[in-house]
Amino acid sequence: MIEQNGGGHYSNQMYEDAQRFRREEEEQRQREEEQRKQQEENQRQEEIERVRKETEERIRAEMKAQAERQSEEEQRKQEKQRKEEQKANCETEEKSTAEVEASAVVLHHSSLGGAAHEVDPLETER
Repeated sequence: MIEQNGGGHYSNQMYEDAQRFRREEEEQRQREEEQRKQQEENQRQEEIERVRKETEERIRAEMKAQAERQSEEEQRKQEKQRKEEQKANCETEEKSTAEVEASAVVLHHSSLGGAAHEVDPLETER
């Protein structure tokens, strides 16, 4: 600046130009700093969103797996109950068959001229 003024002094205009230049540099530095802060904030927000989505997906997957396990357990229980009912029905059917057979033996015996008497169906099974 001084060289532009002949080397000895600088004018008010030169001083004002220097001040304006410093002010513009400071404003530019502040804008850049604000942009940097905004970028950092955006990155933080993106990271938060990414973690939130990952967490939601993991929770959904865990809930789905748990629901599937519960469903499988319920199916196993129902199958076990069905088998127990079938077994009970078979036992009841076998008992009924034994009673019918015992009655048939008594009827057969009485038709052969034997004395009719009451027979305990359980006694005939033994």
